[in-house]
Amino acid sequence: MDKMDSVAIPAFWFGAMENWGLNIYRENNLMYFNQLSTEAERESTTLVLAHELCHQWFGNLVTAEFWDQIWVNEGLATYFEYIAVAEVVPEFHTLTLRQHKVFQVAMAFDASEASHPLINYAERKHKYDKLMEVFDRITYRKGASLIRMMEGFLTLRTLKNGLKNFLKKKSYEGANQNELFQILTEEGHQDGTLPLNRTVKEVMDTWSLQSGFPLVSVTKSSKSRIHVTQERFVKDVKYSNGSILDPHDLWTIPVAVATADNPDFDDLTPDFWIEKDVRFKSIEGYDTTKWILFNADAAGYYRVLYDDTLLNLLLDQLNNDPTVISVVSRSQLIDDYFTFWVHKFIQVEDTLQLTKYLGHETEAVVWTTVFSHLRPILNKVSDTLTFNAFRVNEIMNKYCQYVN
Repeated sequence: MDKMDSVAIPAFWFGAMENWGLNIYRENNLMYFNQLSTEAERESTTLVLAHELCHQWFGNLVTAEFWDQIWVNEGLATYFEYIAVAEVVPEFHTLTLRQHKVFQVAMAFDASEASHPLINYAERKHKYDKLMEVFDRITYRKGASLIRMMEGFLTLRTLKNGLKNFLKKKSYEGANQNELFQILTEEGHQDGTLPLNRTVKEVMDTWSLQSGFPLVSVTKSSKSRIHVTQERFVKDVKYSNGSILDPHDLWTIPVAVATADNPDFDDLTPDFWIEKDVRFKSIEGYDTTKWILFNADAAGYYRVLYDDTLLNLLLDQLNNDPTVISVVSRSQLIDDYFTFWVHKFIQVEDTLQLTKYLGHETEAVVWTTVFSHLRPILNKVSDTLTFNAFRVNEIMNKYCQYVN
């Protein structure tokens, strides 16, 4: 391709559309006016531009073989748009803010009744009037979140090399997720980043062929032993015995762990796996007298619930020096525990304990997550007949004192 053109159209039903060498945008998704447009508008425009440019490779050079595979195009474009913007406009901090804008938005929708699998082969029987329904938060945001999870357990180098091979092998052709998974498996085996007895397809089928995601519960068993369970995260329902009725509602879960003795949030290769046929796993070798954080840097697409002992150790670290724990992990802890409270997994006191350190928090993505959970609470209170400004001020003053 010799050149790339971009065109703004006043009335365009789509936000933007990738075409080979000619991307089309709704006006407000392309036009930026210096000293008139806000920084939020500049960020949004830049992300949309990056997304559509990524589609020249994932979507145009290699396209989905059918509509039920569209998550490969859209997930990869969404994944790379945040990486691209981080390179050219680093002040937007997109690699941390994507935790809220992509990962947390995806999980909130994926736990709802409106969710659906990324791949549904039965959709091939449907008429074209249903095709637009697949362009939603699952296809874009969950797809991108699962690409990042593969980056974690394969390493970025293996993922990049595998995607290069994918583009070379499937140029000017249609492709499906199994072909992508096969190429990534070959690259992982060659690089030594994926065990020879494991394939990407075996792992990722558990995430792409069913909706939802797991809740991983972690409890201390002894000074060196931890018990881990997995179950489907279900809104407003807590299975008291950790069991689920459908054995297919399990996942192959990569678990990267950061600890007080090894607070590494860069190496996200799994310390262990929870297999798709395992609900309970006992892990040896961790000092449970010090803090332990599962799902380091929130690379895996799941929530983690700790028992009181392990949670209190994490709270101590946050109150003493929150920067030891990565900003993405801090944001995800907040999101997990507000979500657990809203959906009746824990008491509100457990969630508020996690916010006490916020007087020392300076990262935008953490505060964005906090406010996203506080806003609907305030809206519900303000809609009641007993609401008045004095009461709100009283509540907020107490909350501000609580978090110092």
